[in-house]
Amino acid sequence: MAGLSHPSRRSLRFDLSVSLAVIVCLGIMVVGFLLYQHQRHALEMYLGMSLQNVVQTAASFVDGDAYLRAEGARPSTDEAKTLRRLLERVKAENPMAMDVYTLHAGSDGSFRIGFVVGQGQRPAGEDLRAGAVTRPALERVVRDGVSAYSPVYRDERGYSLSAFAPIRDGRGTLVAVLGVDYGADVLWGELSMFRWRILGFSLTGAVVALAVGV
Repeated sequence: MAGLSHPSRRSLRFDLSVSLAVIVCLGIMVVGFLLYQHQRHALEMYLGMSLQNVVQTAASFVDGDAYLRAEGARPSTDEAKTLRRLLERVKAENPMAMDVYTLHAGSDGSFRIGFVVGQGQRPAGEDLRAGAVTRPALERVVRDGVSAYSPVYRDERGYSLSAFAPIRDGRGTLVAVLGVDYGADVLWGELSMFRWRILGFSLTGAVVALAVGV
């Protein structure tokens, strides 16, 4: 009878070892996933806050009353030239900025593009096709009168994020929204490399844990 119990004990030890190895594998992979998510959130927040500070500072230099005069005037007027120079300066001082533009909120929730400087992806005078990612940030600016930024999204230009800030007149009334689109391909590519490294370390640790358990 004693001899019959040895295979059972060995089988039990083997099952326990494999179970422990599987638990360790899962733990390593979960930690790796959480670490990647943390890095992704931290990078997105860093980019968003940086861009939000840029657009908020730029909007503070826009005279809302002069903007209203420039809106209905010809491009050759002083107000229009001054506003365009400001937008060009914002783009020049931020190499990752793709488009710098102004928006007008309609009563039906639409947004029309006013002035624009950039890659031509935002045609002046046309309605902005705000996606599901950027629209909440835009609506918050119009509703609460504060600056906001969108999460990172992907479109035909690659990975991007946008930030918006209110433009006010002398009475503090919101007359337009200043928007900046930021290209995030380079930084998001580095994050992708980090993700693959985390995945490689997790799989290596999982294989080692499984081998030791067996």
